[in-house]
Amino acid sequence: MASGEKMNMRVAGLLAMATVIIGQYPRWAEADMVVIATTAPNIDLSMVVEPGAKLDLPEGAQVTLLSIDGSMQTIVGPGGMAGVDAAAGEEGDGRMVDALSQIVRQTRNNHGLGAIRGDGGRCDGIHDLAQLLDLGCRRDAAIRIGELAEQVPPALFIGTQKPGSEPVFTLGETIDITLQSNFDGYVYCFHEGSDGTTTRLVPLSGAAPMLRSGNAADLAGELGGYGPLVASEPVGVDRLACFATDRDLAPEESDLVSGSPALGTHQLDGRVRQSFEAQGVERTAHAIVRLEIIR
Repeated sequence: MASGEKMNMRVAGLLAMATVIIGQYPRWAEADMVVIATTAPNIDLSMVVEPGAKLDLPEGAQVTLLSIDGSMQTIVGPGGMAGVDAAAGEEGDGRMVDALSQIVRQTRNNHGLGAIRGDGGRCDGIHDLAQLLDLGCRRDAAIRIGELAEQVPPALFIGTQKPGSEPVFTLGETIDITLQSNFDGYVYCFHEGSDGTTTRLVPLSGAAPMLRSGNAADLAGELGGYGPLVASEPVGVDRLACFATDRDLAPEESDLVSGSPALGTHQLDGRVRQSFEAQGVERTAHAIVRLEIIR
């Protein structure tokens, strides 16, 4: 046989082998994912995301996606794209992804598992998420999803109506500030002006408000309970820092988080940050935004 014919047969054999391998390989690119944790105000919990989808995440925000095989992917802004290798595609993926999304949405709307009934003995001892979804074991699947969500590192996002981590505002302009965390937590926010004057904004008095996982909240209205924030003198760069903790810190830090809101000068990097770091809270996150005030 001529060498060229041998080469052609060899190439044909390799192509045939490659076809078999591709046919047996999981259809990664066809597997949708569901949002189980988000600090992005424009991305909702339980949203179904297609692989390769471009996500419009603001700077500092992040989204965690869960596939039916239990694998997770966290995407951090700005921008971001859902990966194409998050889960293996199988027959019935669409049905199972819909079930996954419904469970996440139902758990979120009811702040827990209370409204999801048990599914009987056929679900006992099963830990695999895909198998639980396939069998219709909604409560057991919800428990497993919760366990996976607990593995997502806590995160907090602060954003304004303007993009970026140092938006610019002119004197007299209203500043709309939005907070969102990927876990349930008590919120504490502090402002330091360009002259160093440090003030606690949330809570001004009373108990710290609770920020629910995945729910965007307005700092001045929903969390602070006061009127809109307005850019004011002195001009320069102000800083706003917020902390979310899964435990109310008032018993340990009553002077800082429930005493007088006037904290002195240049306290953000000193007393404030050191106090939160010293508490050793299991789940805590913080974020900071710089606000440039100009004339």
